[in-house]
Parts: sequence; structure tokens; C-alpha cells
Amino acid sequence: MKNQFIAYLFLRSDRKNKDGSNTIYIRLIQKNKKKDISTKIKVFNKNWDKTKKRLKCRSFECQQKNLMLDAIEKKIYDIILTAKLQNKELTLNDFILSFEGNNKHKKNNLVELCLQ
Repeated sequence: MKNQFIAYLFLRSDRKNKDGSNTIYIRLIQKNKKKDISTKIKVFNKNWDKTKKRLKCRSFECQQKNLMLDAIEKKIYDIILTAKLQNKELTLNDFILSFEGNNKHKKNNLVELCLQ
């Protein structure tokens, strides 16, 4: 059976933050198991483009958040590609360990991890 590993960004619209914004998550799926990881990036639903999975506003803050999402997405695909090239089965836990790195000091959020 082929090991299919899926990872994508999505806006968690079922949970609102105190300011009315929503948080962007990474969803990991493998063999009918799923794990959602918060990016800690908060946006308003009206500014989220579901198709492009990016903010559609043009402010400096939106541009910065989109750059952070680009970095997160690149790191996601790098991990998946590396596992495929090494012909290794990537598990959810392996992915999370690779994404977080071997840091003994846990970072506060995924954005900090991607910008290392």
C-alpha cells in the first residue's frame, strides 16, 4: 500500500479568537490519521483566500504574513520531498520532529521554526 502523506494550510474558521480573528493551521494527514498544528498566525476570515491559502489584503502586515506562510509551506514540502528521495516512510511524528528540528529549546510557534 502506498504511503500517502498530505500536508496543507487552512484557516480554522470554527474557532474565533477574542479579537474575532481566526488562526491558520497546518493539517497533516496520513493513513486516516490527522493532526492539526497551529501556525499562531491570526487573520480575519474576510481577508483569507481559501483557494490560494493566502491573505488577499495588500497591507504590509498581510504581505509579511504571506511571506511567513510561504516559508512554512516550503519547509513542509522540503520535509516530504526529502523523505521521498530517501525512500523513507514519513510518519506524523517524524514530520513534526523534522519540522521542529532537533532543538532542545522549544520555539514558541511554527513561524519562528521556519525562519531559522
